[in-house]
Amino acid sequence: MDLNALPHKGIGQGRITDNLATFVNELSGAFTVDDSKSIAMLYELLDTEGLYLGASSALNVVAAVELAERIGKGMYLSLHFVFITEPLLF
Repeated sequence: MDLNALPHKGIGQGRITDNLATFVNELSGAFTVDDSKSIAMLYELLDTEGLYLGASSALNVVAAVELAERIGKGMYLSLHFVFITEPLLF
């Protein structure tokens, strides 16, 4: 399945997005992240790392930390984030 061809990408805050709905039943090991954890991580990354990120980026960091804790020591976790931006016009 070509995920880049799907129309609406993004996180589904309490809902399943259109792109995920097409294959959600094929997923294994999916989990949710509470909004309060995402917001706490957002401020932690700003305060400790100087990173000014949005809530969806902080959510991905929380998910990565939780997944790393689940798979345990001795395992490798590889995360790939792709950011597509428009040119800044100012």
